[in-house]
Amino acid sequence: MAKNAERGKLFLPYKTLNGFEELVRQQTRQLDPRRARSDEENEALSRQVLSLQKGMRVRVSYYEGGYYRTCCGTVRQMEPVSRTLTLDTKTLPLDDVYAVEAVDLPGEEHSAPDVLQPEQRKTMHRTNR
Repeated sequence: MAKNAERGKLFLPYKTLNGFEELVRQQTRQLDPRRARSDEENEALSRQVLSLQKGMRVRVSYYEGGYYRTCCGTVRQMEPVSRTLTLDTKTLPLDDVYAVEAVDLPGEEHSAPDVLQPEQRKTMHRTNR
């Protein structure tokens, strides 16, 4: 009987490919379709991105890998030629960016300039002088 038990272990299920089940699970997930933006939304987003300044703290919604994601970070670089935005260590193609908004750091006494309204930003600079 002991020999049969040992022999039975040979036929127990085993995983031949590590991570295969996770890969199958990822493939069966529903992907978010990319949302089309209107001309007005594209123009508003362009103004938002152009108003970004190095060192600003922002929240960015972007499309990556079939899903919409959101991250917060400090603007490190904005490249209009290569159409990329770099936050801390993440570089995002501007074509994948869906929304941008300024965020305040916890405990910060002043609010960050409004990314959405460049006219208000000019007013804010005049009042802070």
